[in-house]
Amino acid sequence: FSTGTRFLDAVSPVSIGGYPARIGIQETICTKPAIDFVVQYTKVYSPYGAINTIREMSLEVLERKILADALDWGITLAPPRYRDLEFKLIGHTRIVFCCSKELYAKTKDKRDLFESLPLAKSSWDRKLNKMINDHLLKHNIVVEEFFETDHREFSINLIQKGLCIGAFGNEEMQDASWAQNLKTFDLDEVMYLPYYVIWPKAKQKMIALAKLKELLQSTKPKLAKEKAKRSMPKAKPPRHT
Repeated sequence: FSTGTRFLDAVSPVSIGGYPARIGIQETICTKPAIDFVVQYTKVYSPYGAINTIREMSLEVLERKILADALDWGITLAPPRYRDLEFKLIGHTRIVFCCSKELYAKTKDKRDLFESLPLAKSSWDRKLNKMINDHLLKHNIVVEEFFETDHREFSINLIQKGLCIGAFGNEEMQDASWAQNLKTFDLDEVMYLPYYVIWPKAKQKMIALAKLKELLQSTKPKLAKEKAKRSMPKAKPPRHT
C-alpha cells in the first residue's frame, strides 16, 4: 500500500502523504545532532505518516540507497558525491579529547599524554578515526599505541581508570553522568564533525521532501561553541555524475 501511495505522491501535483518517511543516518560515535534533527522532522511530518530510520556505515551506500528510492533522504558526515543529490549543512559537533581528571592534573604538557597512554578508537567509525589521526599529525603528535573496540562502555571504563585517552562529542559529554570525573581538552585547534542532510533532486514534490525543505528553511545550522582557534574543513569532495 505504501509503495503505491509513494508513487502517487511523486507524480501527483498535490501532496498525498500516507506513507512512512525513510531516513538513513550515517553511523558515527556522535549521533546526538542527527537524532535531534530527525526529532524536529518528526514533528513536522507526523500528520502525514510515520518515520522509519536506519543506520548506515558507508556514505556511498547511503547515497545509492537514496538514488535507488530505498530511502527518502539521509544525514551524512560529508557532502554527497553525486550531482543528483542536493545537500545542506545542519550543524556540527565539537570533538574533544578526554582523560581522567587525576591523570590530567599530574601531566605538565597535555601532549605528553599521547606518548604515555594508548588512544581508544572505534573499530568501525572510519570518518572520526581519520579526522583524529589527521588532527594529531597536523600537530606533530605521534601516538605510541592505539587500541580499537566495538564496545563504547569498555573504552569509557578504561578512560575513567586513567588507562587510556578517548575522543567524544563535547555536547554529549556535558550531559553524561559517566563524564563527570573526566577532563576534556583540545590541542591548538578545535576538531569539528559536520552533519549534512542529503536528498534527491528528482523527487522534490514528495511530501516527505517538501516537509524536509520546509524544516531546513525554518532552522539555522546548529554550530558548536568553541574554546580554541576554529579549524573547519573548506575543501569539498569531487561530485560525480
